[in-house]
Amino acid sequence: MTGKLIAGVLGGLLPAAFGAGLVTLATLDIQSGESEALKGFLVFWVIGFMAALFAARPTKAWSRILIVAGILALALPVASMVFTTRAAPDAAALGSDYAATASAGTALEGQHTAVVMKGTKYVGRIITYMAGFLGMIFGAVFITLGVLVGLAKPAAGVESKAAPNK
Repeated sequence: MTGKLIAGVLGGLLPAAFGAGLVTLATLDIQSGESEALKGFLVFWVIGFMAALFAARPTKAWSRILIVAGILALALPVASMVFTTRAAPDAAALGSDYAATASAGTALEGQHTAVVMKGTKYVGRIITYMAGFLGMIFGAVFITLGVLVGLAKPAAGVESKAAPNK
């Protein structure tokens, strides 16, 4: 039971970190800078803790936690696409506000918004590509580790319940 609690408390931080990143990318408001990252962190930490607590053995608890973290890592590109889609209108609004004050009455007023939209699109692509690359690497590593840890056999010298002492 102690091993499962340690896995839940410490190992639960891994899916919590990826979950907080996903929630931050999906809920970040560009203009106010507010996000639901803390709530997402706590929710995914509790999910990791409960997955570990209800596991049969500590190795199964670590296996479940690593697989959940891997799945969350694979979802990073989707969250960055959502972020880019949500950021584009906000960036255009901020760009048009800036253009209205910086170049009031000039021909540059409409062009500035188009430049901001293109910049948001290109930066969003870069963020999505980076999140996809890192998400694939982390996802593959964590899922592989989770599967391999789940296959681990008990150490030699550990008594099993099937073989009673004589």
